[in-house]
Amino acid sequence: MEVDAKDRQKEKEELAELKNKIYQDSENPDIDFAKALKEREEMYKPKILINVNEEQTRQMEREEKEKEKQREKEREMERREKEIEKERRERERMEAEWEEDRRRAKMAAEKKHQEELREREKEREREREREREREREKSSSPDSRRSDGPPEPMSNHTTPDINQDMNNKIPNSPPADKKKKKLDVKEVFNNDEDEDSAMGSKKRKLVPLDYGEDKKKIKEPEKKEDQAKSQEEKRKHIKSLIDRIPTDKTALFNYYLDWAAVDNQLMERRIRPWINKKIIEYIGEPEPTLVDFICSKVMAGSAPQGILDDVQMVLDEEAEVFVVKMWRLLIYEIEAKKLGLVK
Repeated sequence: MEVDAKDRQKEKEELAELKNKIYQDSENPDIDFAKALKEREEMYKPKILINVNEEQTRQMEREEKEKEKQREKEREMERREKEIEKERRERERMEAEWEEDRRRAKMAAEKKHQEELREREKEREREREREREREREKSSSPDSRRSDGPPEPMSNHTTPDINQDMNNKIPNSPPADKKKKKLDVKEVFNNDEDEDSAMGSKKRKLVPLDYGEDKKKIKEPEKKEDQAKSQEEKRKHIKSLIDRIPTDKTALFNYYLDWAAVDNQLMERRIRPWINKKIIEYIGEPEPTLVDFICSKVMAGSAPQGILDDVQMVLDEEAEVFVVKMWRLLIYEIEAKKLGLVK
């Protein structure tokens, strides 16, 4: 109570002081005094510390920001899912292209192998024909016919000896018989030599018997099964390798490359054909100079960003896509070569 009385007394004193001041200085003291009282009442009037409407507005703004963040997050997730799907399709497409290249290379190798087999078979047939021709020539030669006839010297020697023994009865007939025996022995050995020489001239080259087809037929099912397993394991290795290759541009361009594996054979057989095909797709016509330039940059071990900057003016917005795909192909071919997945 005492405190309230003091406050009221103080308030009266302040009002009296304010009134005296206004009435002394103001031209319209009544109006100015009423205005001063109103301002004083407003000053001491209790105020609401929290504006409900303003708080609601701020709450709505916060909720809207949260919703916008959620929508942005959903859009980012959707964009990322599309990017992942795009990368997946790109991997499948690249894998299909590589599989097609391997299939064509395998078909070409098989075709070449078949041609070599046919050529070897033709050569063997020609050799057999030449052998038959030599046999025919030897069988029709005079030496061959003479060796097949009866030994005339034996009959020539025996006839005179028999006549002499029957008609003359000469005591020296035993030496004649002895001579005859010597002639017979000589003729026998002469005939053997003739036969040996004839046989020697008719010797033909022995051709080894080929049991390969039978062995192939026996081992064919096992071979096919082994080939199927090998192909399946190879496909698994290839898929695993492709999955390990980065898809993000920064990670891809920072990927360590074993440049020692990049040689002319790898470039000419695997990289250059792909670059040439892509340049035709992007530009619409062959550009050998541009292809040579890109290949030379790769062979020199240039950084991918440098190659991207160089081809930007030619390929425009396709430049980044092209270099990213080319770098993924380069990584794949190097790693596949090191793992023995490609020849």
